[in-house]
Amino acid sequence: AISNEPKLYGEQVNAAISRIGQHTVHLHATTEPLARQLNEVGINASAIPYPVRPRAGHATQSNVLRMQQQPFNIVLAGLPRAEKGRGQMKSVLSEMWGSHLRTGNFRLAMQVPKKRWQRMVPLHLRSVFRTAMQNEGHDPGNRLEVLSGNLDEESYNRFLDSADVGLFLYNPQRYVARCSGVLLELLIRGVPVVVPKGCWLSEQLDLAGGDGSIGYRYTSTKQIPALLHQIRRDYSDLKQIAEVHADNTLRLHNASNTLLTMGI
Repeated sequence: AISNEPKLYGEQVNAAISRIGQHTVHLHATTEPLARQLNEVGINASAIPYPVRPRAGHATQSNVLRMQQQPFNIVLAGLPRAEKGRGQMKSVLSEMWGSHLRTGNFRLAMQVPKKRWQRMVPLHLRSVFRTAMQNEGHDPGNRLEVLSGNLDEESYNRFLDSADVGLFLYNPQRYVARCSGVLLELLIRGVPVVVPKGCWLSEQLDLAGGDGSIGYRYTSTKQIPALLHQIRRDYSDLKQIAEVHADNTLRLHNASNTLLTMGI
């Protein structure tokens, strides 16, 4: 049964629309589950694909070849917020540091806020982070890339282009019906990913063939270090499927298709 609070939300939205007058208003949601949730509280909304822009004229060296020449680059994109794993970051960094990053086999590229970033970083790693941030984000040991604050479009694209694998620490309960633009940006680049189970992000693996197709999903962040080793072992196969799936994702999520779905 739907509680009174969601029903009230639906009534408020419909009341606001009714006051617009002669204009016709169409409401859209970026996922099917979200559209269903809105419909359940009396809001007439249709699902549309979240639009992403293809990377024009972008060509990079083969990721498989790059892997043989430098550490495997794990990208944790987007400024961390509560629903995007800010609270889990400290423990994940602790678990990965000795087995993955300090060995030189892996490298973690991430964004942090300019202020209060220390609360997301284990005490013994804060000096490493501070050194990287004072050196335009680059750790002299090539174990980390730490970008602070918001990035302009070109810097953000270069950041995503550098990914060998995308890591998502998102709260699955907050993303049951919510899409992730960052995930779509990596999928259209053909980048394998590690995502939480039981949410929209996990469903994107199902579209590509399930767990082990274009990446892996976890139920606990403690599984992440082992899954990263697994991705490195399976990378050639994962990358091949991910590049095919990239074309399918772009066809669905390009802006032209979004506008057509909206009836424009």
